[in-house]
Amino acid sequence: MVTQPCPAVDANPAGREAQCTPQRCWLGWCLATALALTACSPALNWRVWRPAGASLEMQFPCSPDSYQRTIDIGAAKVDMQMDSCTAQGLTFAVTYARFADPQAALAGMASMQQAVRTNFDARVLSDQPARVPGMTPNPQARQQRLEGRLPSGESTQARALWFSHGLLVVQVTVSGRTALAEECTPFFEGLAVRQ
Repeated sequence: MVTQPCPAVDANPAGREAQCTPQRCWLGWCLATALALTACSPALNWRVWRPAGASLEMQFPCSPDSYQRTIDIGAAKVDMQMDSCTAQGLTFAVTYARFADPQAALAGMASMQQAVRTNFDARVLSDQPARVPGMTPNPQARQQRLEGRLPSGESTQARALWFSHGLLVVQVTVSGRTALAEECTPFFEGLAVRQ
C-alpha cells in the first residue's frame, strides 16, 4: 500500500512523520472540510435522518451533505460513506462502511477508531462501552470523549461512538470547541438500528 506523509507528526517515541493511509487522509479531509463550514452554521433544527445504504435512524440538527469514497482499510477495499453537517460551531458526522467478513469488520472498526484519535491528535477523556439499540454485540464498540488539536493547531473536543450491525461498521462523531456540551446528546441518544 502506498502512503503519503500526513501534515501532523505521529505521537510515537521516535518522532517519525505519521504515514497517511488513504483511509486516514480521507477521514481527515472530511473532518477538516466539515469544520471549515462552521462559519455559516444554522441553529440546531433536529430532524430524523436515515443514511442511504445503512439500516440506521438518527437525529441530525441540520441537513447533512453526503460523501462517498472507496478506500483501503488493511487488505480490504471498502466503500465508505459519510453524512455530515455543521451547526452552531459543531460538526455532526456519521461514517459507515460494509465489510466482506467479520474479521475485516473488526479490523475496520479498530482502524476507524485510531484514525479519529490520530486526526485530532487526541487524548481520551472518557471511554465506555457503546450501547445502540439493535447493534451487534461487540467488545470493540466504544463511546469516547476526546480532546485534541486540529492540523491547524486549533483546540477541539469530540465525542465519538463506534459500533457494528452485522458487517456494517458505523462511526458517529461530534466535534468542535464545545463538543462535550449537551447540544450533542440528541445526536447520540436518537441513534438506532432499523430492522
